[in-house]
Amino acid sequence: MKRVPVSKCSTYTSVQECCSAQDPYCGWCGSKSSCTFEDDCTDSDWLSIPDESQHKIISHKVEKDTDGQILLKLHTHLTVGQKVSSNFTCLHVTVKFRLGSTKLSEQLRLTNCSDISGPPSSVLCQQCIKAGCRWNTNRCSWADQTEINDSVCQNVQSGKNFYIPEISSITPSVVSFYGRNHAVLSGRNLDDVTAVRIQADTDCTPKESPVWDNTGFSLMFHIPTSDIKGVVNVCLLLPDGRCHGKAKITYSSLPSCTNITPNSSWFSGKRKITLMGSHLNFVEGVVHSHAMQDVRLSRNISSQYLTYDSPAARSFSSSTLFVKLANETLACSTKLSYYPDPKFTSFTATRTGEDVRITIQKKADNLEMMIEELSVWGVQDNTGYQCIAEAKETWTNTDFFTCGFKSPSNHEFEELLIKYSDRTVSLGLESQLHKALQILHFMLIPCVIAVLMIIYFWQKRLAVEMNKL
Repeated sequence: MKRVPVSKCSTYTSVQECCSAQDPYCGWCGSKSSCTFEDDCTDSDWLSIPDESQHKIISHKVEKDTDGQILLKLHTHLTVGQKVSSNFTCLHVTVKFRLGSTKLSEQLRLTNCSDISGPPSSVLCQQCIKAGCRWNTNRCSWADQTEINDSVCQNVQSGKNFYIPEISSITPSVVSFYGRNHAVLSGRNLDDVTAVRIQADTDCTPKESPVWDNTGFSLMFHIPTSDIKGVVNVCLLLPDGRCHGKAKITYSSLPSCTNITPNSSWFSGKRKITLMGSHLNFVEGVVHSHAMQDVRLSRNISSQYLTYDSPAARSFSSSTLFVKLANETLACSTKLSYYPDPKFTSFTATRTGEDVRITIQKKADNLEMMIEELSVWGVQDNTGYQCIAEAKETWTNTDFFTCGFKSPSNHEFEELLIKYSDRTVSLGLESQLHKALQILHFMLIPCVIAVLMIIYFWQKRLAVEMNKL
């Protein structure tokens, strides 16, 4: 048996087109934002048409009683998947009507009365009544045919009197869709703040983030994720349900990482890596596929550049980069290769008056180490003299780094210190002596051969003379 699709759900590009097509096999998948089969929509809400034929997603009915009261009833004609919550959330309605020659218009937000909850307070009561719900026994519930009167809120005790909090700044105030951990809010009278409320104009229910490290003048909180770009409103929640203060947080695009330089690191790690892309100022850390638990914090960051120290690796590998955003990670299209640590072999020194020029030899490798990554010091009489970098050249599988400094003494220095990342390599006089011995060794070989040949011919000639005698 082979399963084949009998419908082309992908041809419908919006939820209205998908449901209005009256195709019983196609439905709108919320997580994919596309029209799909129900089996192809996993871990999300799936909306489709009902079994009965309906040409409208929403229908309405208007009733008028003897007193002139008009009742509007709305009915949705949709079949929902198993994972869709059946509870009514909210609905934005624009009501337009005319009385005589006067036209009136009102924006309404119909809210699930059961969602309005919290410690009983006059503020919560007024919020309940404003939503068209009923306040009964210190909680919000659905209204009945009885008259809704906000005078009931006058009898609700607000409890303790709290100072009104004020917001001065939020850092950062611009974040990506994934939000931001450990944001800092500064202001006044923050002592009694229990949470930071964040709400977009299109949100039915605001998001509330708990606070900690509250000093009265600053506090910390997590900025939650968002489904859309744009500006959201921020206020500070008090224990009595009131929310005060005004501030804005802007949600922007996710960062992208397109290139790195250098594209390799030595095994010991801590090489300075520069990551390039866009919106990198939203990044909270960098991780690698071979060490996902090791979060590397940025040393310097902007919208287009980010620098960090590479993690260590045990062997040669190609590691994929990820950027960390709040509680999410985003894969980059770049990789970092690992090679053994650089091996410095020897050095030579040339003196001209007080000027000393040092040439350091390093075995050639794939690291492409730049001279700016080295810090060189010459030690003379227990005093260090920094060697200023000049140039780098490569000959016959050997890298040559040249630097220079001034030495007030004519004595030779005893030690050379070469530092890269957090590692220091020491080259002492034994390196020079070892090189001199090698040169002397190669110079003595021809001399020894010549002496042996002289002895050989002298002995041969002596044998001939002895034979004559």
